[in-house]
Amino acid sequence: QRYGAYSIPKEICTLGKERMKQWIVDATRITDYQIKIAFIGHGRTGKTSIIQSISNLEKRRTSKKNQLPDLEHTESSIGMEPDPSLTFDANKNLNDPMIQFRVWDFAGQQEYLPIYKHFITRFKTILVICVDCSTEILEEIQSNVQFWLSRVRYMIINDSSTEKQKSCWKVFIVGTKFDMSSTSIDVLQALINREINKWIQQNQLGHERENFQVHIVSAKKYQGIGELRDDVYQSGLSLCKISLNSKVPSTYLSFKNFVESLKKKNKE
Repeated sequence: QRYGAYSIPKEICTLGKERMKQWIVDATRITDYQIKIAFIGHGRTGKTSIIQSISNLEKRRTSKKNQLPDLEHTESSIGMEPDPSLTFDANKNLNDPMIQFRVWDFAGQQEYLPIYKHFITRFKTILVICVDCSTEILEEIQSNVQFWLSRVRYMIINDSSTEKQKSCWKVFIVGTKFDMSSTSIDVLQALINREINKWIQQNQLGHERENFQVHIVSAKKYQGIGELRDDVYQSGLSLCKISLNSKVPSTYLSFKNFVESLKKKNKE
C-alpha cells in the first residue's frame, strides 16, 4: 500500500478507504508552522512521562482504541533528547494551521543547567517547567518555582530580540505527580500563581503576565493532560499568528555539535 514515497501503515489500512485517504492527505500536507517546545525541570519530575502521555492522547485520536496505555516507568533523560515531533492535527477549526512542535526533553541534573541558554530562545518557544507536587512540604514546591522562574529571565526575558519577538514565547508551569499529592489543585495553583505574580512584580514585567499559565497534572493517570495539550496547542497557534510569515531560525543545535564547538574553542 504505497502512495508516492509514503507507505501507509497497516493499522491505517484496516480502518477503511476513507481513513486511508485522510492519512494520505495528512502525510503529504506541508506543516504550516513549527514551534519549539522545551520541557525543563529538576530530575524525576515527570517531564518525559508528560510528553509520552500527550503523545498517547494524539495516537488515540487516530485509532479506534479508547483505552490509554499505562505509564508505569520512564528512564531519566540524559543531556537533551529530541522527541519525535508532536503534530496536533485534530483541530476544531479547520481553518487553523497544522502546528508541528519540535519537542526537546531536557535533563534536570545540575550539571546540565548551564547549557540551557544555548538551546532556548524567546522566538516561537513554549517553555514547560515541571515542578514535583507530590511532596507534602509546600515550601519545597515554592522554592522550586522560584528557582525556575529565575531561569526564565536568564533564558528568555534577557534574550536580545526585536520588539515583535518579545511576546513570541509562552511559559507553562506544570505541577506534576498530582496523583501522589494530598494537597488540592486549588491550593497548588494559588501557590504557583502567587509566586509568578511576585516574580513579575519584582522584575517589573507586568506586561508579560499573560505569557504564563499554570497546570496541575498526573501523567500516570492522564489527569489534566488533555487540558494541557489543548492550551499548549492554542498557545502555539497564537505564537504562529504573532510571527506570521517569519521563518523559524535554527536555534537548536545538536548536543554533539555544541560539544564539538566547545572543544574547538578550547584548542584555539
